[in-house]
Parts: sequence; C-alpha cells; structure tokens
Amino acid sequence: MRFSRMVFSVVCMLLLCGGQWGPNTVQAQSFTVQNRPSKGSVTPGQSMVITPIVQGSGGYTGTTALTVSGLPTGATATFAPASVSGAWAVSVLTIATASSTPAGTYTITVTGTGGGLTETSAFALTVGSSFTFTHPGILIDAAQLATMTSNVGSSPWKTALANAKASSFGSLTYTATPSASVDTDTSQGTYLMDDAEAAYTQALLWCITKNTTYATNAIAIMNAWSSTLTGGFNGSNEYNTPAWAAGVWAQAAEIIRYTYVNGSGVSYWASSDITQFQTFLTGQFVPMLTNDRGQGNYGGNLHAATAAAMIHIGVFIGDPGTFFRGLWMWRYALPAYVYEPGDGSYPAPPIDWTASYTTSAHMVTYWYNQATYPEGVSEETCRDLGHTRWGFGALANGAETAYLQGVDLYGESSLGTSNAVRMQDGLEFNADYLNGATPPSTLCGGTLTMGSSVGTGEIAYNALVNRRSMSLPEMSAYLTSVRPTGANYFMNWETLTHYMNP
Repeated sequence: MRFSRMVFSVVCMLLLCGGQWGPNTVQAQSFTVQNRPSKGSVTPGQSMVITPIVQGSGGYTGTTALTVSGLPTGATATFAPASVSGAWAVSVLTIATASSTPAGTYTITVTGTGGGLTETSAFALTVGSSFTFTHPGILIDAAQLATMTSNVGSSPWKTALANAKASSFGSLTYTATPSASVDTDTSQGTYLMDDAEAAYTQALLWCITKNTTYATNAIAIMNAWSSTLTGGFNGSNEYNTPAWAAGVWAQAAEIIRYTYVNGSGVSYWASSDITQFQTFLTGQFVPMLTNDRGQGNYGGNLHAATAAAMIHIGVFIGDPGTFFRGLWMWRYALPAYVYEPGDGSYPAPPIDWTASYTTSAHMVTYWYNQATYPEGVSEETCRDLGHTRWGFGALANGAETAYLQGVDLYGESSLGTSNAVRMQDGLEFNADYLNGATPPSTLCGGTLTMGSSVGTGEIAYNALVNRRSMSLPEMSAYLTSVRPTGANYFMNWETLTHYMNP
C-alpha cells in the first residue's frame, strides 16, 4: 500500500498537479514584466523615468502592450514605445508630476498584455517637497569623524594619516589654481580635480589635528574656485570631470561648514562664501550632471559617479529635488552595472538609452563584447578592473551618503535581487581576479586587463561587512593587500575614513 500510494502521488504530481514529465515536455509560453528601478521620489513638478523590462520564456517572442495605472492626481505617463516585441525587450516610461500633485506614496502598476497573458509589476512613487537632512552627512558623519580621529594612533590609520599629511594635497602651504572655464583636455581639468581633492584632504586633516591652517586652506581653495569658475566645461571629458570632482567638492564643503564652527555652532566660513559655493555647484556642475548624454557608450563608472555627485550636492545645498534625482540615478545605475541571473537574458540598459537603441547587439558592445553574463560580472569587467573599481567606488560613495541621510539603498531591491547582494556579488566576482584567479575563456576571451586605480572598495566593504554582517572573503583578502589606500579622483583616503568605521 505504501508503494502504491507513492506511485499515485508521483503520477498526480506529474500529470494532474502541474508537474513535468520527462525531457520532451513543452513549457508553456509566458513572460514577466520588471520595473527598473522599483521605487523613487520626486518633488511636485519633477519627472521620473522607469525602464519596464519584458522577459519571455517558453519560446515567447510576441508583442506585449504596456499600460500604467495608479497615477496620482495631475501626473501623466508616457511609454516609448507603448508595446514591445521579442523574448527580451524594454520600454522607457516617463512619469511627469504636476506642481499640484499631492504629497504621498503611490503604487504605480505597469501591466503587460500579450499572447493571451497579462502580467504586472509595481513601482512605488513618493511625491514630496520636503526632506530632513543630517549634517555633517556627506560620505562621513560626525560619529564617523570622531571614530576616525580616535583611530589614528593605531595601524593602519596611523600610516594613512601620515600619507595624507605628506601628500601634496595635505601641504600646509597648498594654493589653488582656479580658471574661469575648464578645458578638460588641458591642465585646467587636472587643477580642478587636484584642488577638490586637496580641499577634502585639508578638511579631514583639520578634523583630526585641529590645526586651523588646514581649515582655512580648505576655505581658500573652495572660495578661489567658486569666485572664478563661471564659464563651464568643455573638451573630451566635459561630462566626466564634473562628475568626478563635484562630489569631492561637496564632501570638503560639508565638513568645513559643519565642523569649523565657533562656540555657538556658527561656521567660520562666511555665509556669503557658502552661498557662493552653493551657486558654484548648482550653476557649473549640476547642468553637466543632468545633461542627457544619449546613447553614447559612456562607462558605468561615469553614471555611478554622476549619481553620487548629485546625492552629495543635494545634501550640501539642502535641496530634496537634487537629492532625489541622485537617488534615482543610483537606483538606475546599479543593476545596469552588475549582472544577476534574475535580470533576464541581458543586463539592464544604462541611463539615457532609448528603447529603440537597446538591442541585444548594442548591449553586447556596451559590455565590451561580453555576450554571456555570469553572476556578478560588471559592465566594465572586460574593459579593465581599474575602471571597474571606479564604478564600485562611486556606487559606494552614493550609497554611503544616502545611508547617512536615512535612505538605505542597499536594503532595497532591483529586478528581484537585493541591492546589497548585487553589490556583494559584483565586488567578490571582480576581486577574485584582482587576487590572481585565472579567467575562463568565456569571460573577456580569457584575458583580463588589470588597469590601475586607488579605489579599493573599502567604503562598500565597511557598509556590507561591518554594518550588514555579509561575507566578502575575496574583498577581505584584496583589501588586506592594499591598505592603507591613497587619494585619486573621487576615491580619497578610504582606509583613513572608513576602515572599521560603521
């Protein structure tokens, strides 16, 4: 009887209860709809772009019509296009709110209909004109600054501090070299980046040593540029240089504004100079950060750096709209930079790509001719691991500042995968090869270029391991071999500021 019941149960499972029988069973055609990102915030009057991704299975290659419901009062929605075809296809959905759209959080539902099937995917849209910012709170907050200061008597922080003080950026006689405009193909671009790093280095050294010369140096550097640069950017890196530098400028300004204060808590940095510096950020940098770069093959590290810069600027100028725009950029950038199997046949397209341009051929080209996608591979892995570290460093910067402002980006999900897990998988996958593993022939043709970067992932490691208790053994081994880290572009003194500093 026991045997007969077992046979009946197996037959029921396979024939009557929806199970599969043997290798020749035909899978029914179906599709899924996933929104990237899955949530976002805007101020009334702002717009939000979402990428619905349709992934077919069981041979589904039909046409899927897309509609949207749940919009708040005054908001409109436009699909480009309103229907997509194929086993993997994307549309671009723009939701535009009105100045009269009521504050609140709304569940926006994207519905796909095709082949007699209907699938839905939800998006959480928050509309609001206010946000409470915490200061100092760009990349490092007051508690972390205090921990950093208390650590510098021990290794590796002691060496990191000595390196910062001995660097050109930490010179007590440092002077800025501003220009009225920045040709990024000349030394003007180098001076802008160097001076931003110097301002940040001097601000950190002020916090640690309490030598006011460092603070006044930082102020002099920031005032020199904010009173001089009025003509914007040009040259081959006219988008890159503002993205690399803007966040660093905001980091320096935030520390000085909120820590170099008198007994009443009033900043020694003159209020008129602070206002001038805010105008410098919004007038010279934000237009370049929000410029539609179109379908150019701009690396994912640039998109991540742009997101971090917008997040940082939003905090310093106290503008929710700028901050929300940066968060949206970050949520868009991460799943376009690190692949997970749940993403579908191809990775998510980068920001600013139209649906018509997002083809499988263009995606393969954008991923440096990588046509297969193991878990954790990055869009720039086959470019070189230096640029890949840039991408992870920028993503970590943006996520860190968001966290200090009460927005846990790692606690969210993209395309069905936790952002923390996606970041973990990406860091571990690439660190394996930084640690000397031999790539298979299916990855970048079996050859990886190491590249160069001072970016190590220290900030991301601190967030994932020390805050979230996640395991990153490859990253642990890699970081142990390169600490303490130096300073370059937007990756500056990460061991000093964030090693064991949750």
